Amino acid sequence: MVIEGNSSIKVSETTQLIVKENGIALSGVTFSLSDNTIVSITSDGLVTGAKVGNVSIIAIKDGYNNANINIEVKENKVEEETPTPTPAELKKSEIEFLDISADGEPYPPSVTNLKVKGHSVIDIITENLFGSNNGEGVRFSSGRNSGSLTLKFTSIKIKNVVLIGKIYGTDEAKTTVNLGSVSIQKSFSDGSNEFAFEKEVITNSLTIKSPASNRFYLSKIVINSDGIIGGGGENPDPDPTPTEKTGTINLVAPVNGKLTADKKEGKVDELVTLTVIPNEGYILSSITVNGIKPTKVDETTYTFNIIEGINTVYVSFKDLNAVDGNYSNLYANNVIKPNRGDSKDVDETYYAPIKGLSGVALKEGLHKIIKGHTPISKSSLAPAMHVVDIDPFNNKNLIITYEGSLPSNTPFNKEHTWAKSHGNFEYTPPCGVDLHHLRPCDTGLNSWRSNYDFKAIPHTSSYMPNDKKFYRSTMDGNYCDPGVGFEPKDEFKGDVARMLFYMAVRYEGTNGELDLEVNGTIPNGFYDFTSGANGVHGNFIDMYNWCTSGVDPVSDFEVNRNNLTDSKYQHNRNPFIDHPEFLKMIYDKSYSGNGALLDK
Repeated sequence: MVIEGNSSIKVSETTQLIVKENGIALSGVTFSLSDNTIVSITSDGLVTGAKVGNVSIIAIKDGYNNANINIEVKENKVEEETPTPTPAELKKSEIEFLDISADGEPYPPSVTNLKVKGHSVIDIITENLFGSNNGEGVRFSSGRNSGSLTLKFTSIKIKNVVLIGKIYGTDEAKTTVNLGSVSIQKSFSDGSNEFAFEKEVITNSLTIKSPASNRFYLSKIVINSDGIIGGGGENPDPDPTPTEKTGTINLVAPVNGKLTADKKEGKVDELVTLTVIPNEGYILSSITVNGIKPTKVDETTYTFNIIEGINTVYVSFKDLNAVDGNYSNLYANNVIKPNRGDSKDVDETYYAPIKGLSGVALKEGLHKIIKGHTPISKSSLAPAMHVVDIDPFNNKNLIITYEGSLPSNTPFNKEHTWAKSHGNFEYTPPCGVDLHHLRPCDTGLNSWRSNYDFKAIPHTSSYMPNDKKFYRSTMDGNYCDPGVGFEPKDEFKGDVARMLFYMAVRYEGTNGELDLEVNGTIPNGFYDFTSGANGVHGNFIDMYNWCTSGVDPVSDFEVNRNNLTDSKYQHNRNPFIDHPEFLKMIYDKSYSGNGALLDK
């Protein structure tokens, strides 16, 4: 279309205007809109800076023969050339949810159920995520259980995360976004919610979680990163030098001997040499790397090949003069002994029915003994903790889990060692109020541990609590990799393991109760009871070793707590505190001793 002279035309924002005189594009002249805006013309005759929507175009004289001026109108707008982004510019990844189930129905966790543009998602882990009826995305949490979503990808450097969705009803919808060990919490609102971090975070995981009764719908996740470290997806970032797979060596300090390795980390398949030196009067009892025996070179030297991730080495020693079946290294209760509030021997009375049993029969026999206990109410838990968690050697202190002995007026909340979401039991009796796994805990540390499995975590500063607002020095030794796992300090490793294995024996799905089992890495030489369980908690091999290696033997505090829980409240006991060797007798297929109570 050509407009000549003083003709005018309405144009839209997609219109391209070229002003010509005698067919030649003009430059350096003025041009008027009907609202009296004066604009200029580029050397190509294009109008620049014009407000071209819904106004008339009028050519004016400015010394030119108006009759020879015309305006060509083209509806093909010239697209601006997109500049090539520099490496420092943010790159956007977008993640949306597909195959969303009906509201209230669990959302099926699968990478194939995600629409990903940008960095590839290589794994997805969900807990209490549900569908929606109106295409609003996936719903986080329920009225009774927290919800979480963890995405795994190759390492990228993230500056901010934007969550797009809407709140559920009138819930406050407190939401936490974790990038590795760095987290931000805020209340979710309708529309876009930006979680901006103070500095870029290098991570290979993103976790989004909300507590119970803090529900919201999430329709899209936007991740802004510089895209330098990882790549993939529909628009993968260049990665000319693939990262070599590596592993770290985690040596669990043994009792009654020394353990060293010739390296702290290395490439996958690289050979590691271990040196094991028992103290005088002791000999090596067992040595494992991630639950598998390493190759023996001589009496003090072993080797293994590094696998990707954490390579955890456990060693246990036993008294040179002890006969087979001696488990003295698993006991450190030198003052307080098992007692039910009377003078009777618990082995001759309480545990008499399981004498000589092992394997599945021992697990079933113990269940019959400890089941049907007397549950207490939720409101009675805190007062009970001021009784059972007292420091037996300083009655002005409580033993605060994952920390140690602190003044009894130290604020705490109730830590479900077997996380409530691993069975969705909240405070429902009996397991939700079972004192044998409920411990007083600092609120911040409890939140940091979250509902993660217990497992070995790299002992590096990025996984320590010392940069948290709730930090105090008694928390040193705990490590947490959000979305992956929590490793308690050595003084509580055995406590945690004995509590979780108690839950796996106490709750077997009988009498309408849950069937809880310990899962995770279970080597071939161990019994696996997880089939049919409706609540599982890990990680098996780490907790098995924490309980059987002597890294944290049974303490006077644990025995005292077991006695008080039994005599004053529940009238049942944790058998793995009275006899930690029962664990080996139940789960280790190679056990060939005389059975419960006969190997002492």
